[in-house]
Amino acid sequence: MEHASFTFAVDDVSRSCT
Repeated sequence: MEHASFTFAVDDVSRSCT
């Protein structure tokens, strides 16, 4: 599932932004 990679990257960025 390629979507998993995208979701993971977004989650990581979101956490970094917080």
